[in-house]
Amino acid sequence: FSSGISRIPDFRTTLYWNPQVVFDKGGEAKIEFYTSDDTGEYVVDVEGYTSSGNRIRKTQNIIVKK
Repeated sequence: FSSGISRIPDFRTTLYWNPQVVFDKGGEAKIEFYTSDDTGEYVVDVEGYTSSGNRIRKTQNIIVKK
């Protein structure tokens, strides 16, 4: 029986890719992405470059709950 939904764990290292994230005047940006079905704590690394070529990076822990 196949429901069309895969139960294979998702171990992707890149969950979201957007080369043109737009920040507001306060330097904030909102992004949304799907997470693993496995509950637990995950580390999210965000990396990029500003339009002037400066590197930016932010690391944040998130918790996935059912």
